[in-house]
Amino acid sequence: MNWLKRLFSPRTKTAPSPQPTPPVHFVGDATYDANENILEGVEFVATLHVTTPYSVLIHHGDVFAGPPSKVPQYGDQSQGIWAPKTKSWKSLGIDLPELPPSQHATDIGPQHPETYLPFLLDFRRIFESDHKDEVKLGELHTLAAQTPEYSAFWKRLADTYEDFPRNLFYRSFLTLPGVGRKTARALYESGFRSVEQIQHAELSELQKVQGVGPGLAKKLAATIAQQDGK
Repeated sequence: MNWLKRLFSPRTKTAPSPQPTPPVHFVGDATYDANENILEGVEFVATLHVTTPYSVLIHHGDVFAGPPSKVPQYGDQSQGIWAPKTKSWKSLGIDLPELPPSQHATDIGPQHPETYLPFLLDFRRIFESDHKDEVKLGELHTLAAQTPEYSAFWKRLADTYEDFPRNLFYRSFLTLPGVGRKTARALYESGFRSVEQIQHAELSELQKVQGVGPGLAKKLAATIAQQDGK
């Protein structure tokens, strides 16, 4: 029952390690059933980062009143986890003050979800829209000036991520072989907007990008050839 003691101790929730696996829950069905009288259910805790998709963030705080093995899947383990949620002291018939809301680990340090989550949702709504990147960037900068709180979050993010928020637009380039952060940025600044566009580019076009020599250009072209051969 040591895990119950930990549940009643206020602490900062830590973000999970990035692993693309099925939904993760901290208690098994047997343990859940044995303690069902004090549990409200299991609660979804989203990873509060600007990189977490809107479709996952929107479920932060959802409570599933059922066996942990049956919880819905929202993203992967790097984007959220399911944790036990205890009933309130009042509902348990215990005359004690309720525990205050705890801060969660985020990409800018411990924050209260009540304040940071609305910003993340607004940010992702813009970032995931169908607008052109240049339009999105303008809208995101407008968002940053929307409230003093949003401005403070933006400043923290700019201190955390190099070339924020543009770095998020070429983040996917880092999945390509031989492409680091500087080369990814150079590719984006040269007009490339997607991994597919890079893979289908002519070698001569790729070699015009600073940091992309003949070897890397051939390696990038080989990735699409390998995919076509599958």
